[in-house]
Amino acid sequence: MQHTIACVVRQDARHVRHGFAPAINAFIRKRLEHFGAADVFFVDDPAAADALALGHEFVLVTGSLNPLTDFAMVRAAIAALEDGTGGPRRAVAHGCVPGTQFDAVVRAGGRPVAFGALDALPTVVVRCDAQKRLNNQFNLYKFKRLKLFLALIERFEGLWRLDVDEFAAFVDTRPVHDLLVSYGTGVALTRSETCPHCGGSDLEPLDNAASQPVVGYLSSRRPTYVLCGGCGLGFLCDAVPQAAAEQLYDAFADLDCAPPAEAMAQPVTAKVAAAYALAEKHLPGPATVLDLGGGLGKDSLYIKRRHPDWTVVHSDFASRADGHLAAHGVQSLALDIASGDYGCAAYDLITAFEVIEHLEFAAFLGLLAGAARALRPGGLLLVTTPDMDSPLTRAFDFYNAYVPHHPLLFSRSWLERFFSGPGGAFFLLETAAGGDLLDDWQSYFGYYATTSPTMQQRAAAVLLKTLLGRAENRQTLLDAGLGSEVIVLLRKK
Repeated sequence: MQHTIACVVRQDARHVRHGFAPAINAFIRKRLEHFGAADVFFVDDPAAADALALGHEFVLVTGSLNPLTDFAMVRAAIAALEDGTGGPRRAVAHGCVPGTQFDAVVRAGGRPVAFGALDALPTVVVRCDAQKRLNNQFNLYKFKRLKLFLALIERFEGLWRLDVDEFAAFVDTRPVHDLLVSYGTGVALTRSETCPHCGGSDLEPLDNAASQPVVGYLSSRRPTYVLCGGCGLGFLCDAVPQAAAEQLYDAFADLDCAPPAEAMAQPVTAKVAAAYALAEKHLPGPATVLDLGGGLGKDSLYIKRRHPDWTVVHSDFASRADGHLAAHGVQSLALDIASGDYGCAAYDLITAFEVIEHLEFAAFLGLLAGAARALRPGGLLLVTTPDMDSPLTRAFDFYNAYVPHHPLLFSRSWLERFFSGPGGAFFLLETAAGGDLLDDWQSYFGYYATTSPTMQQRAAAVLLKTLLGRAENRQTLLDAGLGSEVIVLLRKK
């Protein structure tokens, strides 16, 4: 850089607490110094930086959540500040890829900067089209994203040297793409060139045009999902094999969830409550329930509290086992869902909330066979899954949010055809709309309003966020079958 510059980096308290800060800070320091920073200060509290005798004309203020500072924009900010006169001023950047932006560049004139009062400084705005062009997400707020960042910097030397466009080109290469889709594990992926259901080869790539996967880093230029033109099933082109799927549900994934005590204190989603209400109409009396892939067990606890005389069994991977449910009368079972081994004629109701999309197709069929064996005659299977028929799911690439954890993309119409066809172990009783995206409308549409690549998409997200703030509007969508999920209730033949 033409000018030397001091950099003040706010550390993320969560990264410090969990021991990730040293690796992140080392990368950031190398990057800042490579691009011309004379001094780099990491602070826990921005106010603590006020006393630093920085002694530089310009000060870059950023945070460790944004490890890939866009120095083209830093240079543009300095140039904009040089055009003015007078006291301290700041420049901010719009249009950056998330994770490359900065809080401000301050023209300090060698004087200490009051970091708590940056918003009060006269401000100029510099703009770029990086996010519009690249549509990616490098910010480290999500721990799943942090896992991929750490996997990249551990495996590839010198990434701190790359500018933003070079880094985007790097993650678009096949070896890096495969590493990212493997969730940083490096396991060999299963590649699919035909539909696992109908065998069709008329496959439509699903563009990533309006948002980004939670894990970030995956290039939007390389579609991850395809939709079968023959039967309508969607699936990952490259997926982690089912035998290695447990590696997708690790400590990083758990850190993205609320702490167990906090999560268990929260009410179940409206979708889960509606799904249970659908099943209750068809259960004549006290029931024995198995909840497949139940996570922390909040849904199992809900139905136990709703029906204290019911026997409720919660299940998930052995690695996620937790004995806290026993105190509430809920049994726990360590279970590999893909095994299909759930017992024989033991249950009146089996639930699988947001589970079937986590399975490869053969394992989905195995779940159905295992549930049929484990249910008593006339027993019920209750599933929910994202609905690719819904415009709500398609509008902001919601279907693409959970690569690589969701190998399959179902739709209400596909499921109705599948369970209404000849053969099979189940009758289709009812379907209904559910809405995780509606239940958490503030988070999802707030995210889209700030990170979608185009002005038009961000504006649409603001409008939807405003409209969805009214419960009656959310209900209107559900009544029209336009939720982000579908609820499917089946009876064993």
